[in-house]
Amino acid sequence: MNILNNTFVATVVGTLLAVSVLLSTTKAFATSITNQLTVDKVEQVMKKGPQLVIMWSLDCPACFYELDSIAQLLKQHPSLPITLISTDDDPSLSEEISEVYAEPAFNQISRLVYSPNQGQQLRYAIDSTWQGELPRSYYIDQNAKSFGHSGLLTPKQLKAIIDLIK
Repeated sequence: MNILNNTFVATVVGTLLAVSVLLSTTKAFATSITNQLTVDKVEQVMKKGPQLVIMWSLDCPACFYELDSIAQLLKQHPSLPITLISTDDDPSLSEEISEVYAEPAFNQISRLVYSPNQGQQLRYAIDSTWQGELPRSYYIDQNAKSFGHSGLLTPKQLKAIIDLIK
């Protein structure tokens, strides 16, 4: 009976340790790839050029087409200066955002997410004329001047931007 209890306890403790390690690894992974964008950081991000900044959201179906295009592009040109910014400012979505950012092609680029409940302020800080439509992209030139575009980038537009930021 004592051996049975020891085996049971060892099994339970082992299972709890395994679950604990798995959960802590998942949390560390999620926080390591989703740096929060604050109003204070906007200028730092948006004044670094040349680069391409892509704004996207989990509730924007067209954004996923754009993200797929960017992933394919990065597989061909892994050192392109691209920043992805999730406009989702609800902290309960962080796991889903982390899953999108887990795309291996995104490993070498900046990946940001809006700070919780700061969507309006961040949108205005990024571009006071932007009404929030997505997908939204910005080409930022070497003089830190930004050029905004709403809607999907066409392959021709992407090629032109690549030629400018390479």
